[in-house]
Amino acid sequence: MPVHFTQEAHGKLVFLGDLVRQVFKERCWPINHKDHWAVVYERTAQTGEHENVEPLVNLFQVHMCSPGNKYQIVFYPTKDPNLEKKSFHVAAIRKESPVATPKAVHVVEPIRAQPPPLPPRPTFTAALGGQIVPLKHCGNAGKISVPPLSAVRVAPIGVHTSPFPAHEESQQPKGEVTQPKSTKVCIIRIESEGEDITSQVFNIGPKSPTVNARLRQIHHEYRSCFRKSDHYVVASVKVFNQAARSYDFLDLTETHAFEEGETYLFSYGEHKIPPTKTLCSVIVSSPSRQFSVTCKFISTVWKSSGQSKDLSIKSPFTVATLVHKAASYMQSSITRMHSPKLQVSVVQTKPVRKELKYNDRLEEGAAFEITFVAEGMHCKNANKFEITVKPEGAGTKSAKEKPRPAQPDNQSPKPVAQSSPSTNIHAKAPKHYQQRVTKKAKKPTQKTGPNCVSTQLSSLTLSEDNNMISYTAVEQMHTSPEQKIRLQLECPKTGCTKEDRWWRCIVCKSAVFYGFDDHFYCDCGKLKVGNVMFKCSAHNNYVPHEETFLLLMRLRMTPRVTI
Repeated sequence: MPVHFTQEAHGKLVFLGDLVRQVFKERCWPINHKDHWAVVYERTAQTGEHENVEPLVNLFQVHMCSPGNKYQIVFYPTKDPNLEKKSFHVAAIRKESPVATPKAVHVVEPIRAQPPPLPPRPTFTAALGGQIVPLKHCGNAGKISVPPLSAVRVAPIGVHTSPFPAHEESQQPKGEVTQPKSTKVCIIRIESEGEDITSQVFNIGPKSPTVNARLRQIHHEYRSCFRKSDHYVVASVKVFNQAARSYDFLDLTETHAFEEGETYLFSYGEHKIPPTKTLCSVIVSSPSRQFSVTCKFISTVWKSSGQSKDLSIKSPFTVATLVHKAASYMQSSITRMHSPKLQVSVVQTKPVRKELKYNDRLEEGAAFEITFVAEGMHCKNANKFEITVKPEGAGTKSAKEKPRPAQPDNQSPKPVAQSSPSTNIHAKAPKHYQQRVTKKAKKPTQKTGPNCVSTQLSSLTLSEDNNMISYTAVEQMHTSPEQKIRLQLECPKTGCTKEDRWWRCIVCKSAVFYGFDDHFYCDCGKLKVGNVMFKCSAHNNYVPHEETFLLLMRLRMTPRVTI
């Protein structure tokens, strides 16, 4: 038999979904312990009492009740397939019926010893009312006799009316009255492409996010509703104007805070092309695409290396965005180049091979090859451009630390004391090994024999002051040799002392290495041995070496020494 009653809204906006839940909770308590499905019929002032009306569609979360209209709610214990799109699921109420009178709770605990008299203390229920009521105790408070061990004391406890569990009452500080906090709320409606998703009651507090921040948070929470990953998501905010019964746009160029009692409409839309910027809309998500990228790192000091990676970048899809994303992803490889400025060239390898400029747009599904060239080297790409990078750990190196001569790449030497002049080969420990060896460096061991370092220390003392080389041509180097050693040659000028010297380039001022491939290497690049001239600190003119190849053969046959 239907039950009719009147529900007053008192001038507040009432959503139909909230009304259905309230009716199910307060008026249908005999059946509210199980899930039900509700169908709602709306009758306006113009609709007759016996006129057939269609049930409302399943938009209970965002449908607002109109003043003066009548709503008929029918609850079904099972879901009707004929009314699937017009039924509203109502969850069961998992607690006691509100019409049932709760009974007092008693706790029985044994008494093992005589307790001292307890002072009055405020209960949680009485504290909310602002009154202090002492607990009741059995017996006379002034004269207490010791009962036998088999006796028990029954302490009646008042009904727990706090919305929190009963065990939390004992966790409140003694003697402190906790006042209930006033809660300010507003309503947020959420729609996508004109279709309502849901509505929520938002609690406003001192740490609540702004409207602008909440707009992005909701997009993240309901990101599953936006299935077009290659589209832009544009959002706008409207606030309900109660006087005009309509929504007004908010200017999102300014920061807005939520206001109590207001109703906000968050609208989201997806666009294939970049939308035009307006005052009332903001882009909360940009499409992302994946590109296959192969990066090459070219330097003269470190080995050339390469890495391949599928990078996912967001709009704008330009060469500049791809390069900066790759540089950020390959930061460790770029740091090892020890160059604050890098020349970059980008070549599209698939589907068609072509060179790209800095602001060129990327084709979807294409593959690219990015080459990072250290400063001072030549890059062949005509569309090259320059970027500036900040190496990791810049400025953290101690000023007292002196540079050490390099060691052939195929060796793994142990750390050697810097001040020891006992050998002409100074081993530089790898970076990961230097971090572990910090206390004491071992002394180098000396061996004798045909394949060992000579013990004549005076003949192994090298002079490095102003021993320069010059060249007539330099070749571009894309691959560093796997084996190389610091160049040690005597001066070719007649009359100079015949002792080996270390040499530096007059152009880049860096040390010169021999790569065991009949070429010299410095920071300028790759040098042919026939194009190199030498000048030591004893004279001011450059002289070619007549016996260069014989000396290089001697260096080639020099055994490697493990110290």
